[in-house]
Amino acid sequence: MPSRKERNHPNGGDFYYCPYCNSAQIVDYGDTFECSSCHHEFEKSDFEDLELEDILSITDIMNIIGAMKKEWGLNHH
Repeated sequence: MPSRKERNHPNGGDFYYCPYCNSAQIVDYGDTFECSSCHHEFEKSDFEDLELEDILSITDIMNIIGAMKKEWGLNHH
């Protein structure tokens, strides 16, 4: 199995691709990239450092943080 640093799209091509739908059609924003197919945005550092099954979209991460803040009573307006 290739290391994370050697990862390429399963059908060949670029290093970055959507870990949710496997699309290689991405929009590069510098530190992040967005999938043109499913519209999820990801941190490049997560893609470089984590296993594919551990990568969450930025929206998913923010939703988890919001739920934790609510659970812990940390929502300050």
